[in-house]
Amino acid sequence: MFTIQQVDSQGNNKQYLLRANGANYYIGELIYLIIQQLTERKSRKEIVDNLNNWARGHYQFTEEVVGHIIQDKITPLNIFDEAGNPVKAKPDEEKRTSTALGGFSARWDFVQYEQIKWLLNILKYFFYPIPFFTLLAAGAALNYYYIHQFSQYSAALTASDAIMESGQRCLRSLSYVLLYYPAAVLILFIHELGHAASAHLFKAPPKSIGFGFYFIFPVLYTDVTDTWKLNRWKRTIVNLGGIFFQVLVNLALIYWIKHAHNIETIKVLRSLMIINTVTIFINFNPFFKFDGYWIYSDLFKIPNLRQQSNAYWVLFLKRMFPKAPFGVSKNILQLFNPRNPLLILYTVCNYAFWMYVMYWVIKFIGQAVNAWGQVFASVAQQDFSICAIEHFLQTALITSIFGFIFTKRTRSTSAMIRARIQAIKNHRHGKS
Repeated sequence: MFTIQQVDSQGNNKQYLLRANGANYYIGELIYLIIQQLTERKSRKEIVDNLNNWARGHYQFTEEVVGHIIQDKITPLNIFDEAGNPVKAKPDEEKRTSTALGGFSARWDFVQYEQIKWLLNILKYFFYPIPFFTLLAAGAALNYYYIHQFSQYSAALTASDAIMESGQRCLRSLSYVLLYYPAAVLILFIHELGHAASAHLFKAPPKSIGFGFYFIFPVLYTDVTDTWKLNRWKRTIVNLGGIFFQVLVNLALIYWIKHAHNIETIKVLRSLMIINTVTIFINFNPFFKFDGYWIYSDLFKIPNLRQQSNAYWVLFLKRMFPKAPFGVSKNILQLFNPRNPLLILYTVCNYAFWMYVMYWVIKFIGQAVNAWGQVFASVAQQDFSICAIEHFLQTALITSIFGFIFTKRTRSTSAMIRARIQAIKNHRHGKS
């Protein structure tokens, strides 16, 4: 089963969003009209006549031309069966369609749109053009100025903490833990509200907010699948919505730090500002499928950015091993422009980044082993301070998450390799 919606596009050229088999495709008015008439089971001659009426003499369609369009553009979408009937939806299609959240190993919704609609009606005013662009520019500038100003103070405070903790004195109190972790989660939720509020303003309401695992990272997410029907400028604002709210949160934290007098409060606020700033940069990173990825894809008009980037490597391997049982899909090949400088730049930086990530993962494994050594040392010394308990919980949580994701990815990869091997065997057996 498939659905088609008109996109909020600019200019006279109409564009439509086709959703089918868990994927989104942008199609022009010509393809839309042909699909619509195929759905109505019209004959090839009727389709040609209707298209010629639509073209108004600018182009003369024939049955042969329409046949080529159907074969090259519509058949690869797998939205009609051999008898010409629309393919019925599979039980998990809706779930897959709503997870335009590629790269997630697992995800769970915990807040539905209707539950926060009242709040989004208030927050949406932040995304009107004047307040949005004014606050974003001013907020970014103030963040840069004050974070640079606080960096020397933070470095001195961190060094002092390290000296004190090296003397076996734990500087963390229970109040610090009870304040920091709930506040950190709240900031992440505020980020998601930024996406949800901007999507709500543009009449592309979010489906839900939830929790999931991306790569090895536990993250919150907002399902804003309906934003695909917006033009690229509105989609970019939705993609920036979470970072925008985090910039405002940092301004509030900076103000609070400047006017706080309690050293414990200042430490909590400083830690929150650091984690908030770090997550801003992570979200802005275009090599994860977070906000930065979609901003880059939309601003530079490179749909399916990851797949197009991978096409260089896949086509190279295909040239080296012509009989290899993999390749680039027809849909990606139609979009792929190997000379696009922005795509080339992204691809080079993307491979360099993921090589660095693999180095970090290997280093992380070594640090995890060392961390467990420190945990066992604390237990042996009967050190049950807040610092020791916090370190144990952090180590256990991170190790569990990494183990869960690694196991799931390994099973998935093994199943894919087995399927490929079986496909090769079946292909060879068919030839023999």
